[in-house]
Amino acid sequence: MADMEAIMAEPVQDEEQPKSVNHVVSQVVKSTTFLQVAGIQPNSNNSSKGCTSSKVQQLRADLEIKKISKEDLRHEFEAMKKESEIAMETLKKESEMARAKQAKEIEKIKKASQETMSFLRQMLGPRDG
Repeated sequence: MADMEAIMAEPVQDEEQPKSVNHVVSQVVKSTTFLQVAGIQPNSNNSSKGCTSSKVQQLRADLEIKKISKEDLRHEFEAMKKESEIAMETLKKESEMARAKQAKEIEKIKKASQETMSFLRQMLGPRDG
């Protein structure tokens, strides 16, 4: 785990892309030390199963990468889902606020219209004289 964190923390040069989690995991999983500690690769003393063991360890390493990739995708999906829910709530609140503001503006216009009509009736109404 420390190896992965160390690789992720390495500075990125100007023209390089930042290393993805999948890339870092594949580098660490390929490491003999990591495989031995994880119990995937036997010690070098036990080389009688060489080819089969190599295939098994490669399959296990590939499986581990796929598991991690799947988990990363699931986390990314959950984060995007949460972001979209927040955005929808924000839009809903903004929409409600806009409707309330429009309703107030309509009431102001109605009141001004009534006042104007009342004024016109007074001005144009029956005159004594």
